[in-house]
Amino acid sequence: MVRILIFDVPGMHADGIKFSISGGYGSDISDQIGVSNNAFVDAQNNEDIIAVARCYTDITTNILNAQNAYPRVQTFYPLGSNVFYRLYNFAHQEPPVIITCGAGDIGYEDENNTGFGFGLEFWDVDNNPNVGPDESSYAMRVLGKILKIKDTLNCTWWEARFRARMTADRNEPNRETYMWDLHNGYGFINVAAAIAYKGIIPVDPYNPGAEITIANEEIQFTKTPTIGLSGEPVTVTIPAQTIYAENVTIANQYASAKAENLANQQANFSAIPIIGIESLVDTDYGTGNFIALSKIILENSKTECKLQVFVNQSSISKLPVKTLSQEITLPITVINSIYSLLKEIRFPNGTLKYNED
Repeated sequence: MVRILIFDVPGMHADGIKFSISGGYGSDISDQIGVSNNAFVDAQNNEDIIAVARCYTDITTNILNAQNAYPRVQTFYPLGSNVFYRLYNFAHQEPPVIITCGAGDIGYEDENNTGFGFGLEFWDVDNNPNVGPDESSYAMRVLGKILKIKDTLNCTWWEARFRARMTADRNEPNRETYMWDLHNGYGFINVAAAIAYKGIIPVDPYNPGAEITIANEEIQFTKTPTIGLSGEPVTVTIPAQTIYAENVTIANQYASAKAENLANQQANFSAIPIIGIESLVDTDYGTGNFIALSKIILENSKTECKLQVFVNQSSISKLPVKTLSQEITLPITVINSIYSLLKEIRFPNGTLKYNED
């Protein structure tokens, strides 16, 4: 049964879009995808159709068609360019009823590398990762991913879309804002995380019957340094009546998420050096109780650590009872990570000791 229509003519372009959709879904669903040069009319006449994909630059001309087909039929489009420059199709950052996408490559750019701007919702890889220019037409993996969420949960398009927004991976090196970003939208959809999402699903804002009129209360969030980090706490306040939803609980939830994201961006914490691990170790000279790194050998993907064992921490300035020492300069964050792994693997009952001077 055909459930998806590609608004195109048969050929290589449509075949590439079909391949991309299946790739996002995680299995071959090409037998559920048809091609039509009059897709919105065909969707109106066939209730089996639940999605339309159009991969050209005429997105603004089809917004009304997309609205008339919604909510049974969800429309998907690239934002409108295979070149990384800003597009001005829309005046507001919130995407329209149409779900939009851009393309980039994981392991290469790790970010959207095609047209960006207001209205961009997600990005994904195209059909040729790391090869040549990125092609936003083939980022229709986004359609496949959201359909997979929808099918798995038997939910509405809006719920699948909202889950994808809340749980998308947002690790792009050029990302400037959370949760939505001008260059990358809401990010790279994580299907498993979206399916597992336990948060509240708000009323569909694209449904003509939805009314979003209730404002948030004042929300405050404070980010404090955790163990091993130093710095001043950061407090962000979201004023009342700045975020709206269908009820105050959801409006406050959005305000809390916004406050936390802003605090995470503003926090400037630094790592406190770990000077060693307190744990009992047998030596030829008795039991030592303090271990410090003395040599770190980095080779390919492996790290070999030589350790000095001391009778107690105060003797660290004296000769150790057992040693093989060599100086090496590494960033604090790297050394701290090695100590943490040593504690986990070699000294699970040990306690990390920080230099608090």
